[in-house]
Amino acid sequence: MESAFFYFSLAVLIAMIGGFFLLNYLSQKTDEEIASLTATLNKQKSAEEKALEDEVLSNQKRLSDFPNLLAQHKVATEFFRRLEGMTSPKISFTQLTLHPIDGTVNLGGETDSFESLGQQFLLFRDDPDAIQDVRITKVTLNTEGRVEFTFLMLLDPSVVNYSGAGQ
Repeated sequence: MESAFFYFSLAVLIAMIGGFFLLNYLSQKTDEEIASLTATLNKQKSAEEKALEDEVLSNQKRLSDFPNLLAQHKVATEFFRRLEGMTSPKISFTQLTLHPIDGTVNLGGETDSFESLGQQFLLFRDDPDAIQDVRITKVTLNTEGRVEFTFLMLLDPSVVNYSGAGQ
């Protein structure tokens, strides 16, 4: 009885070792077949198919980059909407340079008095949701006695970032 159990265990051990080598051999053979079939497929692709595949992969990369680009997109419509709402009726703007990337604005204009210029300055300064910093960089009297000025403003990033709302 004990010798039968010994021979049975020996047979199972030999079968396991043989199975291991057989599975290893079959795995290598399958890998070689896959490599051979892939090489055959690549040889059979025409130049048009390769170009189409490259174009599809390029478009796929562009599509995956789109959310990042959209998050970085800058628009000025929100700034103009807010500017319209905080402009004094006594002020005439004659020059505007908006840099949405860094959020700076040079805004030039004229008014009848220093008082209305000061009121406009306060309107800009008192809107921290839109304007982080505002400075008057130029003030002169023109030949007609009107006050000419230039504001330099630093906008809050939310004013020029694309939010998708209302677009």
